[in-house]
Amino acid sequence: MDKSSVIGKLLFQGEIMLESPLIIGGGLDNDGVDISVLKNSDGKAYIPATSLAGALRHYFYNNADLDTANKEINQQLKYFWGDDYDNDKESESDSDMYQSALFISDAYAKENAKIRIRDGVKISEKGIVDKDNKFDYEVVERGATFNLKLEVNLRQEYNEEKNKTFEKTLVFLIRALEKGAISIGAMTTKGFGKCRLVGGKYYKLDFRNGRDVLYWLSGKWNDKMPEKLEALEAFDTKGGDFVIDSWFSIKNSLIVRSYPGNPEDPDAVHISDSRGYVLPGTSVRGAVRHRAKRIIKTLGGNEESLIKQLFGDVSKKPKEKTKSRVTVDETPIKEEDGIISEVQSRIKIDRFTGGTVGGALFDTMPLWPKKPDSKMVNLRFSIKNWKKGIDDWQAGLLLLVLKDLWCGDLAIGGEKGIGRGVLEGQEARITFEGQSIDIVRDKGQEDCSRISVTSPAGDNNAEGILQGFVKDLVAKCNGGECHAG
Repeated sequence: MDKSSVIGKLLFQGEIMLESPLIIGGGLDNDGVDISVLKNSDGKAYIPATSLAGALRHYFYNNADLDTANKEINQQLKYFWGDDYDNDKESESDSDMYQSALFISDAYAKENAKIRIRDGVKISEKGIVDKDNKFDYEVVERGATFNLKLEVNLRQEYNEEKNKTFEKTLVFLIRALEKGAISIGAMTTKGFGKCRLVGGKYYKLDFRNGRDVLYWLSGKWNDKMPEKLEALEAFDTKGGDFVIDSWFSIKNSLIVRSYPGNPEDPDAVHISDSRGYVLPGTSVRGAVRHRAKRIIKTLGGNEESLIKQLFGDVSKKPKEKTKSRVTVDETPIKEEDGIISEVQSRIKIDRFTGGTVGGALFDTMPLWPKKPDSKMVNLRFSIKNWKKGIDDWQAGLLLLVLKDLWCGDLAIGGEKGIGRGVLEGQEARITFEGQSIDIVRDKGQEDCSRISVTSPAGDNNAEGILQGFVKDLVAKCNGGECHAG
């Protein structure tokens, strides 16, 4: 038997469900949107295998706890993911190349997939819309499900250690998808592309067993008894994220503008999808980044350098581009306590005469809460691969942003100049390295500083830990050495 002969397969088949909208762009389409969703000839949206493979590989190498000094493991992973010529080598031969053992099929959407067009704008440093940076794009709405099929070839030349590494890698990816840890497509740091595995079966086929050969040739391999994933070994996950998950009430009103196509509708309404109103991560992330930059500048730090470390760099030089470590989720607005959405007519005033400007009448339809202090708005942002003792200043920076949001000093969305978008913090949970700290607003207190800071694990120094993160930020901005919080 040739050493490259396939002697078995690892197979996984399941479905992934979108927890936030997906941007999987295919360029300009006939409708003239700037980014259109990829579709097949039948108009069905799909995620190309190239995008899935890139997202899975990027997540694996950034989150799997690998022994980088173990050359054997590194070599086995090259066989799993594939490897091309090494540009550092003097000679280039076929022995330097490896075809990936992993095969991924295009993931096609099921019938529940809905596509909608969203508008996007760039906000300048002055907080106003940059008129030259208006764009629109198609998204697949949350709730859509896609078929997922992963296949790993096992060859004659692979020893048992290689096969074991392959399985550990595949099981690691499956578990990450089950936890919703992998995002797909564009603008993932702004909350797009979050997905979760919603069922699936894992099989092993050994072609040295005649029955398994028949399973494969007949296409009925899913008739075989699936493996129990919980009993299988996988790579450990390294590091962790610093996560702030917070709930707010709306003090006055809120609007993140969307523009209906029907001329009978108001000129602007709050953005929504087929399931209800949402708070897009694009709006929140822009506000968080702008306020973080202002805080660093106020503390005397180098805001350009520190912001790039945390929020990435989109410099025009390709080699200098870095991805943001801060991720902001898109979240639905809680409507159980009741939301009022009413049309308000507005006019433009001539500043010279004090009279109205003719033809400048427009309507907006913001959201209003029925009950004060009701937890309606969820803001969730995190720092990827956060390490205590190294990245403490970054945690301190996001905590100060949270404080400004909590106390209504930082508004979200549009029409902030007339009082919209002001939030009031009600509760928050901060998690990092297996530890969590809760912040709860004291009932009936208008003063935003009247809060309780506790640790579910009973740590009496919860408040001191948070203060330590902020002190570390101050030291960083003052040029001092960082210390553990």
